[in-house]
Amino acid sequence: MSEIDIEAILRQGAKQADEVEVYVSRYEDLSLEQRQMAVSSVFEHAGQNIYIRVVKDGRIGVSATSDPTRIDDCMKSAVSSANLSEKIAGWAGLPDKADAYPVQLSGGQK
Repeated sequence: MSEIDIEAILRQGAKQADEVEVYVSRYEDLSLEQRQMAVSSVFEHAGQNIYIRVVKDGRIGVSATSDPTRIDDCMKSAVSSANLSEKIAGWAGLPDKADAYPVQLSGGQK
């Protein structure tokens, strides 16, 4: 799985919107198939999702992709979504930047 350059996405978004938020989630799945009390097959799957939220002129837009090669399209969709949304009265802004931290939901490594 390729590493996502969140800072680059934030810089790109800053050129197109007033505020930008990026959230990346990664996951791993392991499935076992059992037949007659024995494991007949094992399937592993890993992936990631990239979520972008932008604020432009007090309007919020969001978009997401699971394909890191489509980040530019995802950003364009988020900005377009903001342009189509209604202005939020009294918008105070997105929260301050947070450090990235791994979260472990169930078994396995962080």
